Amino acid sequence: MSLAAAYSGLDIEYIDGVSILSDKALPPGETSRTEKGVNEGTIYAWRAHMNAFRRQVVPSPSNVTNA
Repeated sequence: MSLAAAYSGLDIEYIDGVSILSDKALPPGETSRTEKGVNEGTIYAWRAHMNAFRRQVVPSPSNVTNA
């Protein structure tokens, strides 16, 4: 990804993955990590993607600029 970003002139920022997850942060409809047979790696990947989406939708105060 770094090579493609450099070639195309995009700026990318890597964020940490998820290794610890509260049951409150499970995907909608999931009440337990093992209830429906979804492995933990899949749930961690889902949560990491949701965290990335949230960073795009809800900017942190340090990233907000005055117009």
